Amino acid sequence: MREDMAKVIVERPRLINSNQYDADGRIFRNSEDAPSRLGMQQGYNNRKYFNENLAPLRRFLEKQVNRPWNKVYAEIRAQIDGRSTVQQHILQHIENFVAVQTKWDEESGEVLVRTWLGKLVFLRDSSTELYVDPRTGILRKNRHYLSYANKRKKQSLASQKEALQHLRVLDAHTQLHKLDELWYRIELANIPATRDITDAEDGAPKTVYDKVWDVVCKAWVSRLQEHPLARAYSCAKRGIPQLYAKSKRQLSAKELKEFKLS
Repeated sequence: MREDMAKVIVERPRLINSNQYDADGRIFRNSEDAPSRLGMQQGYNNRKYFNENLAPLRRFLEKQVNRPWNKVYAEIRAQIDGRSTVQQHILQHIENFVAVQTKWDEESGEVLVRTWLGKLVFLRDSSTELYVDPRTGILRKNRHYLSYANKRKKQSLASQKEALQHLRVLDAHTQLHKLDELWYRIELANIPATRDITDAEDGAPKTVYDKVWDVVCKAWVSRLQEHPLARAYSCAKRGIPQLYAKSKRQLSAKELKEFKLS
């Protein structure tokens, strides 16, 4: 572990230009805008603030996979002084990347890890990237771990796959929907746009939201609020529906074969 790791992680400067004065704080301190009492750093640009850069610590831990955790931790403590409040902060971040408190579950033959709430969960269900094998004490990589980006991608693919079980989009105004285990061809149309009229009684301007009957939702819909299938129609803009199902008919056996549906 690099000798200056503590400085790289915790003491990295973050520069902030907080006012229009230059590096000589005397200009600000001697100005009429300055208060009667000032801190020593008031009026200076490019001041250093506390900042965390945990990437070096994470890279170091990832490179230690398949090594005994006791040796890895000893190397960390050799460079990080736990008596320092600032450096002790680094030790607290270690468990963000490594599940140190682990247990072997004999019944399932799997590793259990303790979450920050103190609850034991299976390793496959945890969000930790690395863990200490409770049987050997070796630092291992969690093969079930997914980064946030990969998790979002997996969820997106799963959603698309699920959607294909009950929806096919043929064009902007034609879709196939599976309703009550039967496939229907749905013809979509634009919901009437809002109209501004003058109230007959008081002469005040009034917005009219014309309603139309959606044959799939079996309800009157308008642009006033999102209806249940607006997302399925892929037509909602800022939560306001644009299309509705004006007609539907059940697919024939020939069409089912054509679209490879069952």
